Amino acid sequence: MEFTAMSVFKLPAAAEFGLDAIDTEHREIADSINACVEMAAKVTTRLDLMLFHDLRQKMADHFLHEETIMQQAGFPWLSEHQAHHQKILVRLAALVTQCGDKGGIELVDLAAMFESLIDDVLRADLAFKTFLYEKNLLR
Repeated sequence: MEFTAMSVFKLPAAAEFGLDAIDTEHREIADSINACVEMAAKVTTRLDLMLFHDLRQKMADHFLHEETIMQQAGFPWLSEHQAHHQKILVRLAALVTQCGDKGGIELVDLAAMFESLIDDVLRADLAFKTFLYEKNLLR
């Protein structure tokens, strides 16, 4: 698969959460994925697998931070959200293994990483965002 400027992944406006720390982390993860796309456009070989490990760790760190905020806010569905995060991390670990088996990262793998971010931001985080608005903890 060829890498082009059109391959850049962008978070939609609907991804804005309203908590600066969470929004910043979501953007940083997307930026890291895009940095890999830019690197891939400059090389003729597959990207180093360590980049994917770093991306997965960045998502794991974000999930932990997000769960801490949820716990502090008294989010009643924290355990369900943690289970969702765990499923994403398991899926990403399998993706890392697949990339190792084929010798590196391709654009399709970065797209799968971005899809995992979107899955968290636009699907799973919506319940927490709604909870925060209902409790007047977010405006």
